[in-house]
Amino acid sequence: MLLDTDGAVIRAYKIGYDVPDYLRSFFEGWKISLPQLNPDTGWLLPIPATYVIDQQSVVQMRYANSDYTRRVEPAEVIATLRRIQGR
Repeated sequence: MLLDTDGAVIRAYKIGYDVPDYLRSFFEGWKISLPQLNPDTGWLLPIPATYVIDQQSVVQMRYANSDYTRRVEPAEVIATLRRIQGR
């Protein structure tokens, strides 16, 4: 698991997007200020992504989808981990 509080990983892996102006207005209308909640990333939000990286720093599996309701199947992650471990 990774906690990317400063957005360094979002930027390095290019898995982020800037909230468009029309959505900023929506958030602000509800008194939600992302820059106040996330001072290091502001209006930059991550795209949900899953990576499995082995001990040699090689990406063995990756999944990213801009539709936040779609996520990788846990079975796929487990299968990748088992493959890496040789099981």
